[in-house]
Amino acid sequence: MIYVKGLNKSYGPHHVLKDLTMHVEKGEIYGFIGKNGAGKSTAMNLFAGLAQFQSGECLIAGKATSMHSRKSGKVGYLPENPGFYQYMTGLEYLLFIDSMFKRKNSAARRNAAELLETVKLSDDAYRRIGGYSRGMRQRLGLASVLVGDPDLLLLDEPSSALDPEGRNDMVNIIKDLNRQGKTVLISSHILDDIEKICDRIGILHCGHIHLETNLTDLDDKYLPPSYQAVFEKGPSPENIAALKRKPWMENMETVNGRFIFHLKQGDESKVLLLKTLGEMNLAVQSLLRKKSTLEDFFLKAVNGNE
Repeated sequence: MIYVKGLNKSYGPHHVLKDLTMHVEKGEIYGFIGKNGAGKSTAMNLFAGLAQFQSGECLIAGKATSMHSRKSGKVGYLPENPGFYQYMTGLEYLLFIDSMFKRKNSAARRNAAELLETVKLSDDAYRRIGGYSRGMRQRLGLASVLVGDPDLLLLDEPSSALDPEGRNDMVNIIKDLNRQGKTVLISSHILDDIEKICDRIGILHCGHIHLETNLTDLDDKYLPPSYQAVFEKGPSPENIAALKRKPWMENMETVNGRFIFHLKQGDESKVLLLKTLGEMNLAVQSLLRKKSTLEDFFLKAVNGNE
């Protein structure tokens, strides 16, 4: 659905995107993450055909990005801070957007009502947008990009202004849209949301994709294993010092009476840990692998490549 190769974009002497290469498969939800200022919004603008790049290739559904592809309605782009006509009501704004598609008024009103219900703004349909909160505007923005029933959704920080309940609603809406066959590229600094909905992620760092992976591969391929242990009697200071000196031990910490062992990569690390604990005569009540989060992965990937 999205194919990008060797994309370069500069603003004067500042190189924002450097040889950006990535792809998003049709029907998947792709998480686009990176530090503030990494160039995510710039890339989104390029994908949507709202800006030009200096060199490289960018194809959407096999066609070069352009103003025409944006007008065709096949790409729906929600910027982080969408602009609206403040004097319009939510319903009026969606009907205004719909007028570009030249549908009959009855069909347009039916479509607008359904979209307002989808984003949970039905009760505020006749309220002026100037009185909407920022979170309500993000919801209306999503409804507006769905008016033309696009195949591809480009969502830049779609839940940044929402409260926890609103974020959960947004996650469920995006999942439902994906089930309907829509491809989604989502940029967000709320990594918990990305982890809940995305099939794959790409980390944008220093202007290019530093790493691209399936979310299911994080623990097995990229993050060293961590284990949480509970003992009948905790290790002595001498035991702890000895464990920290082991070559297969990355780090260890204590959280609420539980010991967390961060091991170096390799299947043999757990075996060596259990063997060492046995040699120390430490009775283990439980030893569970601690699931790594996307935040763990992101921080390790980015901070290890400054």
